[in-house]
Amino acid sequence: MTALAFVLAFTACGASAREKTIHATLLATNAGREAFVTFDERHQLAIVEGAPTEAEGYARLETYKARRDRIAADFEALYRTIAMAMVLEHDGKSLQNVLDAAKTLNDDLKTLTGKGL
Repeated sequence: MTALAFVLAFTACGASAREKTIHATLLATNAGREAFVTFDERHQLAIVEGAPTEAEGYARLETYKARRDRIAADFEALYRTIAMAMVLEHDGKSLQNVLDAAKTLNDDLKTLTGKGL
C-alpha cells in the first residue's frame, strides 16, 4: 500500500479522523521528500555519467531539472496546505485541499520517477 493510499484510508477513522489524516499526510510527505532527495541525487549523477559528451550531459541535466522543479513546487504546496489545515480546524475545505495537493504530488512523482509517495 502506498503512503498516499494509507492516508486516504485513514480519512474514514473515528472522531479525530481529520487530525489523523493530516498527521499521516505529513509523515508520508516527509518520507517522500527524503526518498525523492535520494532519487534526485542518484538520477542527476546517472544523467551526467551516461551522457556521451559534456555538452549533452548539461543539456540532459537541464531538461531533468526543469521537470524536477515541478516536484519541488508540489512539495512546497503540500506543506503549505498541511499547515493551513492544521490552523483552520473548522474549515471544511482545508482537508480536501491537503488530499488534492497530495494527489498532485503523487501523480507528478509517478510521472518523473515511476513511483509515487
